Amino acid sequence: MHKISTFSAADTYAPCFMADYNTRFGKPARNDIDAHRSLRDEENPVQALTWPERRKIAKALTIQYAASCICWRTSWRIAG
Repeated sequence: MHKISTFSAADTYAPCFMADYNTRFGKPARNDIDAHRSLRDEENPVQALTWPERRKIAKALTIQYAASCICWRTSWRIAG
């Protein structure tokens, strides 16, 4: 790979990666019209793209969500 191990190295590499990716996988737009519009003052993108869901954490630090069981760990060990 490119041996990127810091955020600054990733930031430096990002423009090169995007140019290469777009060269390999980019497609021209079907239409040149830019259909995007600016947000109005009363529009909140965070509120529009998220929603709250109430969940209870069990004593075993687990949550049931979307037919899955999510488990929180109180400590992490790195093997090595």
